[in-house]
Amino acid sequence: MSPAEIAEKTTRYKAYFGAEGGITVSGGEPLLQADFVAELFALCHDRGINTCLDTSGSVLHDGVRRLLDVTDRVLLDIKYPTDEQYREFVGCPIEAPLAFLAELNDRSIPVTLRQVTIPTLNDTAESMAFLNTLAGQYPVIDKIELLPFKKICKTKYDNMGIEFPFERYDTPTAEQMAQLQKMLEK
Repeated sequence: MSPAEIAEKTTRYKAYFGAEGGITVSGGEPLLQADFVAELFALCHDRGINTCLDTSGSVLHDGVRRLLDVTDRVLLDIKYPTDEQYREFVGCPIEAPLAFLAELNDRSIPVTLRQVTIPTLNDTAESMAFLNTLAGQYPVIDKIELLPFKKICKTKYDNMGIEFPFERYDTPTAEQMAQLQKMLEK
């Protein structure tokens, strides 16, 4: 579909989501298709539809900056508290999403920080302290969400014949998630 076709289809649902709702583009990684998403978001703005970007924030170039010109809110995944973990599991330095967050802050784009919580990797007091520190440093952060890790994407890896790198990790329990949430609320 083209950006115009998606915007037209979205417009049909405007009465459903109202003035506060809108369109969210996620992925994969929507920043890898920044020009397409920017065109879509501009068309949505023309129709009075709010725009939200769900991203890892690991890419920042002029095309992404043009996309941010028409972005109303960002759901930003901050995956780990250390550069070492970012390099190992994401493939980029932690500076990449932090530079993206700084750009959002400079533009005053509201941000929800999100972390997919993986037991033994980022379900730590250090990780919660890192998220709290970021929220204290960047006024645009108005919410932090912890999402429990699930292996729902494993079937995609299996279908492609690729080993799922997070196979050995469990889904956190509700009790574990509640304990981590308490750390964020302090």
